[in-house]
Amino acid sequence: MVNRWNGARRALRRCAALLAAGAGLLAATPSASPPAGAGTIPDIITSVSVRQKAVGPYEWMRIDLRFEVPRSARSGDTFTLALPPQLDSLTTGLRIAAADGSTIATAVVVNDVWTFALAPYVDANAGVAGSAYFEARLDRSTVAPDSTVELVFVAGGTSYSDAVRVESSGLPSRSAVHKYQLWEDASQAALVWGVDSPVTPAGSSTVVLTDTPGPGSVLDCASVVVTSSGRLDAFHEPVAPTEVDRARVSVVCSGTQARAVVTSVGEGSLVRLSGRSTISDPARGRFTNVGEAAVNGAATAIEATTRRVDGAGTGTSTTRRVPASGDAAAPARSDRSGSGGSTGRGGSAGNGAGAGAGADGSSGAPSSESGADGASGAAGSGEAGGASNPNAPVGSGGGNGGRSGDGSPSDGTWIPIVAIGAGALTTVAGLLLARRRGADPEQPDEPEQPDEPGQPDGSEQPADPAEGAEGG
Repeated sequence: MVNRWNGARRALRRCAALLAAGAGLLAATPSASPPAGAGTIPDIITSVSVRQKAVGPYEWMRIDLRFEVPRSARSGDTFTLALPPQLDSLTTGLRIAAADGSTIATAVVVNDVWTFALAPYVDANAGVAGSAYFEARLDRSTVAPDSTVELVFVAGGTSYSDAVRVESSGLPSRSAVHKYQLWEDASQAALVWGVDSPVTPAGSSTVVLTDTPGPGSVLDCASVVVTSSGRLDAFHEPVAPTEVDRARVSVVCSGTQARAVVTSVGEGSLVRLSGRSTISDPARGRFTNVGEAAVNGAATAIEATTRRVDGAGTGTSTTRRVPASGDAAAPARSDRSGSGGSTGRGGSAGNGAGAGAGADGSSGAPSSESGADGASGAAGSGEAGGASNPNAPVGSGGGNGGRSGDGSPSDGTWIPIVAIGAGALTTVAGLLLARRRGADPEQPDEPEQPDEPGQPDGSEQPADPAEGAEGG
């Protein structure tokens, strides 16, 4: 009877020790999914569409997209969106932000390809998704009025298409004065503008054109030029305009106004005064410009307004990541984890006790008794980021102390399970012994036999098969 109980006790202690050793090995194993190196991820964008379904040839369009960041993505990874050849992007760069103001990604467009770069936000958050938009306009050389154009966007390996109707209703009437103003390029540092006369009537005419920029921009007088043309294209734009002979034109220009007087203009001509203005107030969002044209004394004024090109994005996340060992975003480990002694054999009561904290803050289960190779404290795993128990119990016998908190796999679930198993087995051993004492209170425990001579310290003789089966 005594030998049978001793055999069960030794078998249970060996099982607990093996499980404890397994917990230590698992805690030391790096994550099976290491952080991805910076690279291009093809399938982040999930949809692309054009907000306007019908536009005039001079109107801007808004392009909307949605995205979902895979869990494998890391900061520095990129994704791209190639524009269709019929579009010119007006927006040159944008930022996608979370609700707390953190940057999720930044983007720039080069040669009609948008490139988005993920920020460190994706390292600390999972389930990141959101939307973004930018503005573009039609390249009139690739479309025709009163037609439908199919715009195809390529995001990684996926294409998204949307149809847009090009209206002719927005074409300028050439029987009246016409004014335009638009950004010189995507930097939005300067505006180009023009004021057009009506097509001149029969006979010889005198045309007077004036351009006056509003607040926030200054005329570049060196850029001012006067041209004329006798033909219009499908968009009512002058074809092959030529500069007017200087003998027939006089121009007066300052930083606030340009004025041109053109004489001897023949029938059916369109005369244009054009130039550029530099932005003097970058903080302004809108810029006005007033043009005026007079043909044979009848003057008409018209105003154009140009706003800043826009583009931005927003995003959210569903959960905070549990960083793997070595992650830059990993939270600080508890200074109590793994504070117990290293493997203690031959310990007397209280020696070598493991006080390492598990992932959920629980400490290793104490051994129910002292002994040469008690497994107390073996449950401490040192899971990264676990909060230690300030009243961590200690075992009464030597055993494997908790690890010093050097990480765990990213899911943070299986190490505590193994550790709990080790503690549970030691508890079962205590219950079995208590039951045995209750059944035979007069029978004292038979002391364990010391290791046989010649057996190196730290190892055990194989258990008797019968005792192992009975003890299991």
